[in-house]
Amino acid sequence: MMSTMEEISLRFPLVFKKMVSHLDDKTLTNFKEVGRITNNVLVNQKFYWIRILKKYNGNFKEFEESWREVINKTPVDLVKQIANSVQNFFGSD
Repeated sequence: MMSTMEEISLRFPLVFKKMVSHLDDKTLTNFKEVGRITNNVLVNQKFYWIRILKKYNGNFKEFEESWREVINKTPVDLVKQIANSVQNFFGSD
């Protein structure tokens, strides 16, 4: 049986994205770990990986515009790989 949030995430992805955008990083991490469905929905969305990259935004100031263009035109799987690599390089908080 699905929880209400899992159902919302599957039936109304834009509403889910808007709700998740209001969560702080710690709450988002806890939310991601609550259920398999919400985890799968989150990790398959580009906005989730862009949010991780934004944590390291200060390290890319001089390339900010280039990064924005690259990320916007890149498929989710590649953005995920980039986010994981950046997080590993700079160390997770």
